[in-house]
Amino acid sequence: MDKLPRQINEMNIDSKTLNSQIRSTNTKQILNFFSSQEFTPELLIYYYMATFNEPGPHQYLTQKLLQMPHTFIENFIPQFSYLAIKKGSKSMETFLETLCQTSIANFLKISWCINAYSENEKQNEITCQQIEFFQRQRRNTKKHEQCRISNMYLQIKIKFIELQNQFSEKELRSSYIGLVEKLVMNLIKLSLTLKLIDPSERKQFLFKEIKNTNKALKRLRNQYSEIPYYWGTMLPFQRKYEGQDPSNLIVRICEEGYACFNTKTRVPYRILVETISEEEIKQKQTRLSQDVSTDVDQDDLLHREISDDLESQLRYHTKCKMEDSIFNQLPYYKYDKSTNYEDSLPDSPNKLEQNLIQKSSFTTPKIKRRNSWSSSTTITDFSVTLSEAKQSKECDDLKRHQRQRTSINLPTPSKNNQLLKEINLKEEEYLLEQEKKSKERKKILVKMQGPWGEDWDHKLELIKEQSPFKDFESYQIRAIMVKGGDDLRQELMAMQVIQKLDSIFKASGLNLYLKPYEIIVTSENSGLLEFVPNTISMDAMKKYLKSNKFKSLREFFKFYFGEDFHFAQRNFIESLAGYSLLTYIMQIKDRHNGNILIDNQGHLIHIDFGFILSISPGNAGFETAPFKMTQDYIELMDGSSSKAFQYFTELMISGFLELRKSCAALLQIIELMMEKSNFHCFSKFDIKEFKDRFQLQDSVEKCKKNIITLINDSLNNKRTYCYDKFQQLTNGICP
Repeated sequence: MDKLPRQINEMNIDSKTLNSQIRSTNTKQILNFFSSQEFTPELLIYYYMATFNEPGPHQYLTQKLLQMPHTFIENFIPQFSYLAIKKGSKSMETFLETLCQTSIANFLKISWCINAYSENEKQNEITCQQIEFFQRQRRNTKKHEQCRISNMYLQIKIKFIELQNQFSEKELRSSYIGLVEKLVMNLIKLSLTLKLIDPSERKQFLFKEIKNTNKALKRLRNQYSEIPYYWGTMLPFQRKYEGQDPSNLIVRICEEGYACFNTKTRVPYRILVETISEEEIKQKQTRLSQDVSTDVDQDDLLHREISDDLESQLRYHTKCKMEDSIFNQLPYYKYDKSTNYEDSLPDSPNKLEQNLIQKSSFTTPKIKRRNSWSSSTTITDFSVTLSEAKQSKECDDLKRHQRQRTSINLPTPSKNNQLLKEINLKEEEYLLEQEKKSKERKKILVKMQGPWGEDWDHKLELIKEQSPFKDFESYQIRAIMVKGGDDLRQELMAMQVIQKLDSIFKASGLNLYLKPYEIIVTSENSGLLEFVPNTISMDAMKKYLKSNKFKSLREFFKFYFGEDFHFAQRNFIESLAGYSLLTYIMQIKDRHNGNILIDNQGHLIHIDFGFILSISPGNAGFETAPFKMTQDYIELMDGSSSKAFQYFTELMISGFLELRKSCAALLQIIELMMEKSNFHCFSKFDIKEFKDRFQLQDSVEKCKKNIITLINDSLNNKRTYCYDKFQQLTNGICP
């Protein structure tokens, strides 16, 4: 038994080797290990994959999955669904059917994942028939809560008898699922329909749809008030922690806070939804008064029929987005890692511009408005084209950039050992100084609206005060972005990695900040995303600074946060360290200022993970820095020789050392999605290169030195600077 890995950080062997070790180990010892508390969910997944073609162990471990925490199972539903499609497993199909029985939310998530991940299989007639049969099997499950029957449920079941002349329980459930699917797909379709509406009338059109949908939700509650899940439409939002009943029943779409965002082919939009827990409805035994007609309006989003060609429309818009993306705007550079990339770069931004125009597919650069996730109206909209600047000024800009890069007082590799010895002492000194200013972390009170507008917490409090559902303990207001014509499957996988990193940092007590947000994939070409509140893009922030005569981000922080500057600075440093490690580990590219947000507490937040692992815009490999570290960032940390910068360095080192222990847990999220995958990020993905970034065979001291080197390579990186300039030229995004 000593041969078998017992901890996740020992999982540095492939499935074939692990399978061989399992076969050579005594069965009783294996079963004892599988039954012990050492056998974590992450270990289970590895052993499960190693025994995938062994009927006995495979079936046993599939059953073992049902004993794992709900949060783990629900988070891995995309992977489980993917395995059922790509590898084929009766045990996994049975497992998924069992999950469908536990909740409607699980049913919807599994159904949408199977639909999203089986696009290639749908081309095969036999496979397509098997998928359709599996879908019918799950939909025809008679009871959706057999695992959680309570006294309250039995009381409700008695009341069901009164409705049996009209519907059986199975028919009620099937009818309800149909309504939810109609609502979601009509919400998705709305992002295409809004494009056909005059921009000045879009908000009013959206408002009308929201009002009609709320009336339909009220009718539904009144007609089936005895059935808790009919109180709203259920979406598979994640539960925050184990043991909590998820607040995933949408009971109302707020008639405030909605917004439309324009793109070339569609209009993604934001809505706020009020959610409560189905379990709390059962516990409260609440009844509603009949305040609206129960007549069905076939034109609301719950009942409007979905056109047969909607999926083909979404596929077309996804294709248009890809064709219009930076893939086809950036010239293809042949990058050789063995050469010094800086030698091949133009000497000035003006030469860069000329090269891009000559080699690109477009002839006349056009400035495109890139939409921020924030709808703040306090920011001045303006664009600056690189071609409008004088050549002499551009040369001065680059020279100044080069001076800034060379003047940064960072230790050379020969001085790294000395720095590492000093970091702990200086870090303790810095933290003590911060502790004098505050004994606990706090939320910075927003004293003025500034570029972010009104604080979202205040907005949500006002909405809650007027809500008829405000007394529910599970009550939440969620801001979601609706996207049609967008492939979010790869984005979802990246977010699973971010969630895992966040949990690793929190479990180890490290002050590294990440902001995971929910993504619900509804098809290969559509989905819902959680809106990140109190944020604007760095692009919008830069334009705000310029229009309000601020010389730098640091000057703005000093002005805006005042006496709370050090709190905001600390938030910035901790988020910069967290996202720098993420960017390096996942090789995230396209890090222009439209894809980086900043919130009203000073945190940096990265979004849009379309280029990860093995791909980059234009497949050019243009962004070669380990992560983004601009002069603005350095100035905000008081310069590279400051205590604040040393705090950043120590966070990077301690965070990386902690992530090394969980390399296998991070890799399994990715590896499970690689089987016969059509994800772009796997086109040239090399698992060995991914593992090498964790330096699993190196000493701690060598890892520390490597982090210092990564920081050195990122500081004012010339390629980062030029890529930002390119984005300014092509998309009007401020560098």
